[in-house]
Amino acid sequence: MFDFIKKKFSELKDTQDTKYITKLITLLAPLTDTMPILVIIKNLTKKQKKLIRNNVFIWGYLNNLTMLNAKKLSIQTTNHAVLLTTAQELYASMFLIDVEIAKEEYTTMHKKIKDNKLFKEEFAKGAESCRMDMEEINIEVPNRMHSLQRLHRFLNEKVPRPLSNAE
Repeated sequence: MFDFIKKKFSELKDTQDTKYITKLITLLAPLTDTMPILVIIKNLTKKQKKLIRNNVFIWGYLNNLTMLNAKKLSIQTTNHAVLLTTAQELYASMFLIDVEIAKEEYTTMHKKIKDNKLFKEEFAKGAESCRMDMEEINIEVPNRMHSLQRLHRFLNEKVPRPLSNAE
């Protein structure tokens, strides 16, 4: 796994950045990729998946997850390239998409956040939800069995439910 990650980030000039990204992904991917709701999302249509994942709340959550854990690993939180790359990799991994798609979707979300107060608030809600989840974990190295409850709940609310016969 580590050789794959190092090779994947070989375009980064600073090999220290590659090491930081590798550390963050190794720490966080087990948390983000094992949320039970992702199994359900995986079986939705391509359009449904895109509607669920294209939400600024998710980016707020993942950006803060990356930053909070960078602090724990003594990685500079001013290294935006490392933090953004890690958040995009986690997003791509969670939703089983190519990282280039994750980058495009991040760019779209970033524009929305800059232009719209409601999107800024939703982004902030995602970041705050992450902070609360990380406080509940309350240990230096996150428990890999923790389901990131607030992110899981948010995604669960976005999953379309089948219509019952009564509807």
